[in-house]
Amino acid sequence: MEYISIIWKISILIYTVLSMVEYVLTQHMPILPMGDHITSPVLDTTLVTEELLEGNTAVLKCIGSNMEKYGISWLKDDMILARDGILLIDDDRYSITKISNTGQEYLKIVNITLEDISPYSCLLDSFPPTYKIFQLDVKALPRIDKSDMIDRYQFVHGETKTLECRVTGHPEPQVKWYFYKASIHQKPETREVKSSNKDLVLKNLSKKDEGIYRCEASNKLGKDMYEIYFQEVYKPRLSTQMKKTVSKLGSMTAIQCEVESSPVPNQIRWQRNNTFLRESPKYQIQLYAESETKQLTVLNIANTQLSDSGMYICIAANDLGRDNIQLYVIVEDPPSTTVKQVTPLHVIEPSTSSKPMSEVTDESTIVTETDNFIKTTELPAQIEGETPKTEASLSNGAQHTGHCLAILCTIILMKYQVL
Repeated sequence: MEYISIIWKISILIYTVLSMVEYVLTQHMPILPMGDHITSPVLDTTLVTEELLEGNTAVLKCIGSNMEKYGISWLKDDMILARDGILLIDDDRYSITKISNTGQEYLKIVNITLEDISPYSCLLDSFPPTYKIFQLDVKALPRIDKSDMIDRYQFVHGETKTLECRVTGHPEPQVKWYFYKASIHQKPETREVKSSNKDLVLKNLSKKDEGIYRCEASNKLGKDMYEIYFQEVYKPRLSTQMKKTVSKLGSMTAIQCEVESSPVPNQIRWQRNNTFLRESPKYQIQLYAESETKQLTVLNIANTQLSDSGMYICIAANDLGRDNIQLYVIVEDPPSTTVKQVTPLHVIEPSTSSKPMSEVTDESTIVTETDNFIKTTELPAQIEGETPKTEASLSNGAQHTGHCLAILCTIILMKYQVL
């Protein structure tokens, strides 16, 4: 059976070759009358190289002499594009132009691309066949495929990310990745080369890797670039500068907490006694954006009462988690104050027998002598069995006591610079 299969294949091969020879001889070789001289076609077989910019039009000319009686086939590599002026491919960019009465043909390709880079040939169906080769070289600016790229990427701490820069262009563009340590809202001033490959692998990402990554592709015709902003994402982190606030009764009290989060929280709320606080005449809630990742929330408590004392909870949450912080308010009732009436001081004029002020050396002397005087001057107590003092003696004692008081008052007034 194997022998029969081999014979069958050989028979098919011979039949195919004979059929091709018959086609060439009967369809394309001109049949001339007896005695006529057969003129061989002459085809310009010089290699032609066409260098064109992407998007331009290429015209390949198959020219020569004595070609009018022969058919022409156009090939791209080994693929037949056209035969005898008829296109065999479904591409509107291609067209065939026949030069009448010469047998010459032009192959026209409009809006050429990098995919058109290839050797082309026109094959004259003579015997033996002759052909001409065209080398089409398309020059193209670098172009980065941005169809599947994003302009912002959010990463989690410790993540690994690979960035791919798909580039086309001719000559082959050089690719470099640069890193700009800056916010997306700032113009970068310095840059760092991260890679000279099309792929950039970033491992164990952290806060320091936040910034702009740029892919630049360049050749002698120009360059193209693509940027992506890397941002770390994390659940909210809450903080406050004052966890305990003391307020006076009846006053307006404000407590606040700072929220750092990426992305921004989808909710920031205040809670007291397991109840979320809402906007009301009693409570006003304010929210301020300090930066792209920081916000400040303020809870204002109007007309604070003793019942407003206690714990307040600030809560923030995003898609990655939530956090809270406890703050305390203490409302104090100030103690009442009683104003005491001050009894006016009556100055007793000193008697003529008092010691002149000119004889007092200084304030310390005055105080010392007065203290000694007070200590040594006391009213004598009545001794049992002794005769009671007469009215005259009591009068003298009263005068003596009044004299001492006058001196004492004078000294006090001088000390406080009343006199």
